[in-house]
Amino acid sequence: MAMVLNEGGGVRTFGDAVEPDDSDVCRRAQTDIDVVLADPQTKRILLGECTWRNSFNETEAVEALLGREGLIPGYDDTRFMVFSKHPMSNATRDRYAGKVDFVTAEELYRR
Repeated sequence: MAMVLNEGGGVRTFGDAVEPDDSDVCRRAQTDIDVVLADPQTKRILLGECTWRNSFNETEAVEALLGREGLIPGYDDTRFMVFSKHPMSNATRDRYAGKVDFVTAEELYRR
C-alpha cells in the first residue's frame, strides 16, 4: 500500500485522503518517510530511512526515524529499518538493538 503524507497532515492512499490528527499537523506537514510498508489487517507498519551519504550523524538519523512513529494513524505495531550505504557504528547498533534493524547496501544486494 502506498501512502504519502500531504502538506495538510493527512495521509493519501491511492488517492483517498485520511483525516489528520489535529494534535500533530505541523510535524506531519514537515515529515519525509523514505520507506513505508503497511498491513491494515494486522495493523503493522514498517517505517524506513535511506541514507546513502558517506558520512552523517547516525543518532540524528535514527532518532528522526523513531520520531515518525504514530504519524500514520491506524497502526499498533511499528517496526523501524535504516538502509545505509556503509555499516552503522557498533555503538549505534548496540544502542538501538531490538528497536531498529540496520541494512547496508552490500547486505541489500547480496545474492
